[in-house]
Amino acid sequence: MKTLKKFLDGFLQAGMIICIAGLIAVVMIQVITRYSFIKSPSWTEEAARYLFLYTIAFAAGLAVKEKAYVNVDFVFNLLPRTIEKVLNILIYAGLVIFSGVIFVQGIKFAELGLIQRSSVLMLPMQYIFGVIPISGLFLIIYFVIELVSMIKNFAAGLGGEQK
Repeated sequence: MKTLKKFLDGFLQAGMIICIAGLIAVVMIQVITRYSFIKSPSWTEEAARYLFLYTIAFAAGLAVKEKAYVNVDFVFNLLPRTIEKVLNILIYAGLVIFSGVIFVQGIKFAELGLIQRSSVLMLPMQYIFGVIPISGLFLIIYFVIELVSMIKNFAAGLGGEQK
């Protein structure tokens, strides 16, 4: 399990780095050509948008791993420790379900792209719409990993995350 998690972490980090590098390159081309040649290539705007979407898709799971999502915890700080732990477990269980819905509905949405192509790059839109189920899948994986860890720690009397 740890080997699979390490591989997935590395895969997502590499994907994110490649997408960010591509995004920077495309935007630089756009800016340089706009100021040097008056008109920038039309494909750069579309490519930047799609690279940005995939950057987010790769980063979503890693953000769960790093606990980088915004968290409003002033209510949690008022609760007894045990209730806080139980609520965190319930929240992560809900996030797994929500991410599952994103994944399933994202697949249905991506199927709409089978007959469409992007306007400038002429890419099949299924590859662009596919960013939704990909994000959902990565979110499910990382939320399940965190949820299992919380449950194990709670059962062991440690209660998951330490304050």
